[in-house]
Amino acid sequence: MKFFVSPRRVLSHQSVTRLSHLRATRLSCAHSWSRVTFNNNLGYLSSLLQCNASTSTLGQLLSRSYATKPGKPKAHTGRPAASKRKPAAAQRDAAAGVPDKAPSKKTATRKKPAAKKPARKTKRKRSTKSKPEGKRKRLTDKQKAAKEKKDAGKKKKDLRKIALLDPPKRLPSTAFIVLSTETSSKGMSLSQHSKEVSAQYKNLSPEEMERLNHVANENKAKNEAAFKKWLGEHSPVEIKAANAARSQLKRQAKKEGSKKIYPHIQDERIVKQARTSYTYFLKERFASGDMKNMKIGEVGALIGREWRALSAEEKKPYEDRAARDKARYIEEYTTVYGTAPQFQKRAKDTA
Repeated sequence: MKFFVSPRRVLSHQSVTRLSHLRATRLSCAHSWSRVTFNNNLGYLSSLLQCNASTSTLGQLLSRSYATKPGKPKAHTGRPAASKRKPAAAQRDAAAGVPDKAPSKKTATRKKPAAKKPARKTKRKRSTKSKPEGKRKRLTDKQKAAKEKKDAGKKKKDLRKIALLDPPKRLPSTAFIVLSTETSSKGMSLSQHSKEVSAQYKNLSPEEMERLNHVANENKAKNEAAFKKWLGEHSPVEIKAANAARSQLKRQAKKEGSKKIYPHIQDERIVKQARTSYTYFLKERFASGDMKNMKIGEVGALIGREWRALSAEEKKPYEDRAARDKARYIEEYTTVYGTAPQFQKRAKDTA
C-alpha cells in the first residue's frame, strides 16, 4: 500500500509508523516541544523516506499532526501548504510517472460596467394651453371696476401720447400779458395781482404802451417761428392722428364733467373736408344778408325749410359744386396721406 505526500515524495510503512509515534509523542509533550522543532523533524523525515502509501491516509495524518486543537487551522507559519486531493485519473497518471498537465483556466475578464451618467433634470415646460372659460376665476364687482378704471387710464395715456400735447411754450403776445409777467406777484394772491396789473395798465403812458406792444409783437413772431418748426418735425399723418386723439380726449373730459379744452392743431398741410350741396346753399344764404338781426337757431330752421322746398333742378348747381369738391378732396387726401379716404374704402368693400 502506497502513501503520497506530493507527486515526488512518498513514505514507506515504517515512516508512517514513525510519524504516528512522533505525533503521539508531540501530543503528550505539547507544552514542552516547540512547533518549529516538530516541523523541522517532519520535513527531514519526509525528504529521507520514500515509499508508496495511500494519499488519503497520509493527508489525514498530516492534517492531524499540524492541529493542536480541534477547529479551524491556524495561520500559516512558513511550512509548505498541504496539497489538495487529486482526482483518481490524476493519481493514476502520477503512479505511472506521467507528468502533470498545467491546468488551463480561462480567466474571463469582466468588463467593468460603464459609469452611468447622471440624468439631466429637464425643466418642466409650462403648458401654453388656455384654460377653459368655465374654470376662469370670476371677478367681483370691485375688481371689475378697478380693471375698467385701469384700462381707461391706459387708453387715456396712449391718447395723450398720440395727441402731441407738447407744443413749444408760447411767449406773451399781448401788452397786458407782457405787463403781467413783468409785474412781481410776490406776497399777493392771484386776484390781488390781477387787480394791480389792471390798475397799472389803465394808467400807462404812451411811451410805456409802445414798449409793451413792441415786445408783444416780437414774441408773436417768435411763437410763429417756433410753432412752424415744431410742425415740420411731424408729418401730416401724425397731425391728423393727433387731432383725432384730441377730439376723443375732449369727449372724455366732457363725460367726466371737466371743462378742459383740446383745440385742434392748425396745419395748412391738412386736407380740408369736402363740402356738401347743403353747405354751399347755407353759405350763399348767409352771404346774401337776408338773415341779419336773427338768432342762429331761427336762421338754421328757416334755411332748412328753404332747402327742402327747392326742386331737383334748383339743387343741381349746388350738387355739382359738391361733386367737384369731393373729387378735389379724394385727390389731395391720397397725395398727402398716401391712402384713400375711409368712405371710398367702405364703398369698395361693399361693391
